[in-house]
Amino acid sequence: MGTTTDRTKTAGPAVKAASAIAKTPALPPIVGLQTFLTTAYNAEKTNLEPSSMVINGFTLKSKSAAISIILIDTNRANNIYAEINGTAMHYSGSLVKVGALYAAHELRAAARMHAKSNNFANPNAFFTSFLPTVDTSTAIKRLKDFGKGLKPELATMFKPTAPDKLEFLPNFQTDLDKFGDSPRAGRVIRALGYSYINVSMMRGKFFTEAAANGLGPLNGIWLAGDYSEETILKSVRVPVDNDTVPDGSGQATTTKEMCRMFQLLHVEEGLTHVTDATEKAAANKGAHDILFTEGSFFENGTSTVQITVTPAFTKHCAKVGIGRLGPIANPGPKVISEGAVMKWTNAAEVTKFNEDHGRSLTGDFALCWQNMYPPNSHFDALVRLLNDAIQKFLTQP
Repeated sequence: MGTTTDRTKTAGPAVKAASAIAKTPALPPIVGLQTFLTTAYNAEKTNLEPSSMVINGFTLKSKSAAISIILIDTNRANNIYAEINGTAMHYSGSLVKVGALYAAHELRAAARMHAKSNNFANPNAFFTSFLPTVDTSTAIKRLKDFGKGLKPELATMFKPTAPDKLEFLPNFQTDLDKFGDSPRAGRVIRALGYSYINVSMMRGKFFTEAAANGLGPLNGIWLAGDYSEETILKSVRVPVDNDTVPDGSGQATTTKEMCRMFQLLHVEEGLTHVTDATEKAAANKGAHDILFTEGSFFENGTSTVQITVTPAFTKHCAKVGIGRLGPIANPGPKVISEGAVMKWTNAAEVTKFNEDHGRSLTGDFALCWQNMYPPNSHFDALVRLLNDAIQKFLTQP
């Protein structure tokens, strides 16, 4: 007669081993940065924004500040984003020059790749060969209808230095290095052309057009003005939330896309479509190195903004924006903005957050804010808001 198994006996060795394995404690859930940013914004809103829609007789179209933050993780999939009015299109003055800086380095990467794969008897032969490869046909309709700046002016930007090598011309490189100066930025923008800048922004997904017929909403980084107050080249305008000029502005952005551009350049991961790894790295580094030299309002380096609250972070790279709302002939109040990458000062808070939550935040964060107005007390409120939101996020249980 066969035997039967007594299922009430002690489990075998394999079962014992499996049950003896200690369970890994579950990591505590992360309360999103958005929660802390929204709370801090609501607490500071009356201190952050003008109390009235009228400043010195000028009626604002919007007084709402816009803010975007990306906490950068070594694992980019774990980057942490939060925003206040992050997709609102605002005229943002000089900040938008960063779009030209990005586009110029993208075009240099393409030109160098073309030079590597061809031999040319002289610079003109190179320009003649390369220009047809620069496709600006996908620029939005209003730029093509404008009819100017449809193609880059290669001879004003580049100097082939050998049969397979190419650099920016010294004067153009100087204009890039000092692109905060509006006449220099204007020369860069006109040389690139409005259409190429637009195509570059769309290729990087920094600008979108909601309708193919050119009549739909436009959102993101828009640069179709040369900072000459239209004395050299007219602007091509898009609707914005904060300016009262008919048809909008030629220099506008959302904080979401400008913040993302700073983050990508900082970690040298922009220009993803560039297939040559060497040129992609050189383009990212070239643009980032210039931003590294620019100042920040948080450093109290200008008379435009003076803060009395100490930031819990320091500047790594930045670009400020100052412009005036309203028509050129009768300008309104200053509107102030900044894009940057900052480093959180308290490294221990970052380390503990990573240990507690299984993350690998670097302590660097991309930041963009805009549609801010004097007096200086508004910028003190901005510092308090950023300090409070980020610290509470990092020190959550």
